[in-house]
This record gives sequence, C-alpha cells and structure tokens, in this order.
Amino acid sequence: MILLLCLLLAAAPLPLRRMPEPLLGESITDIDNAQAGEFELDATGLFRRPGDLWNSGLEIEWRALPRLGLALEAAGSRQGSDGKGIGGSFRPSASFVLLHDPVRDLHFMADATARLFENDADAEPGEPALPVAFSLRGALRRGTLTLRGAIGAGVGGHSAHAVPLRAQAAALLEAQFGFWGIEIDGDLARSSPWVIAPQTVLGTGSFQVGAALTWEPGVNRLGALVRLILQFDAE
Repeated sequence: MILLLCLLLAAAPLPLRRMPEPLLGESITDIDNAQAGEFELDATGLFRRPGDLWNSGLEIEWRALPRLGLALEAAGSRQGSDGKGIGGSFRPSASFVLLHDPVRDLHFMADATARLFENDADAEPGEPALPVAFSLRGALRRGTLTLRGAIGAGVGGHSAHAVPLRAQAAALLEAQFGFWGIEIDGDLARSSPWVIAPQTVLGTGSFQVGAALTWEPGVNRLGALVRLILQFDAE
C-alpha cells in the first residue's frame, strides 16, 4: 500500500518549483539553481536522547556567482542538564556547480567545508565529524520524486575508521503542502556512523518549516530536528 501511494504521488502533476532538499545533507544553495543572487537563512534546533544533547545553529547561504555558492554557519551545543558540556563551532563552506541538465532535471555539485574552531561539542547528524570535508553531490527529479545523494571524505582529525568516507542518500516526494521523505547519512569518521531520518518540509515559497526524526542505530539515540528556512531568489 505504501509503495502504491508513493507511485500515485510521483505521477501527480505539481507546479514547477525548487527541487526538494534533505534536512541533514543539504547543499550550499539550491543544487538546481543556475542564477546568481540566491539568499537563504536557516535556523536549526536539535535535541537528542540519551545524553540530553542540544544543538542549535544559524546558517547564511549566498549564490555569489551562477556556479559558486558560499555559506557561513555558527553553531552551539550543550550536553547534560548541568551545562558542563557546552561547545560551539564556526564553519565557512563553498560549493561549485558542475552540471545542470534541465531536460533530465539532473544536477551535480562539489562542495567543501571547514570548522575554523571547535571544542568537545558533539556535531549534529549530517554535519561532518572531521574539521575539513569534501563532497560530490547529485540530484535527479522524476515527476514528484527526487533522489539525492552525496559521497565524500573528511580530513584533519581522528577518525574512528581507517578511511573517513562520508555518504548521504535521500528519497523525497513532493506534495501540495511541501514534501516528505527519508534520508540516510553515513560518516565513517564516527564510531557510530549511521543516521536514519524520516522528514517533512511544509511550505513551497520563500518561508518553509522542516522537521525530522533522527535515529542513530549504533548507539540507539533518537532526536528531533526543527528548521526554519527563509529563502529569496535573485528576482
């Protein structure tokens, strides 16, 4: 029944709009955008248990050139009710569009990110565990179904596994209210590398609200993520 519902939703026509973007493995500016001037402001909050881990962050994204995207993110975290596990980070990032194929609605982008400072704060799911990370991202849309994925690696710190590869994948279905789907994130630099996140985003215009449940099966940790998204195009 679930598969039949997904096929019916994928076949239903919807107005042309921005390609859905996963909440954990998001791209730096829209991966399907071919114009400079795009601006996005994201405010994210995440709570995880056990451990009473709180993460919050504010990110600004800007498409400076038709193929170049820039971002700055400031984040903070707290572990435990005593507040002794307080930490923070500051992260600049950049992306470069490699391919736009509007006929097939197929897009590729490369990106790089680095934490300029950090302490013992636990990075939120979807964020690279190591200070410097590189990724190749792709996205394909067919009707209302969007498939997105990324593969990359991290450097600059201790990795829990010999090769600190990273990978992300998401299947997202558009609907009249926005979109919904599921995302899987893996980072071998972590001792518990996998995160599974069902999610939904409400809104199709400049303002959107996203919510996701995160499950880290290696440590059986559950979390809830909420993101406010404010986005403007060059027009």
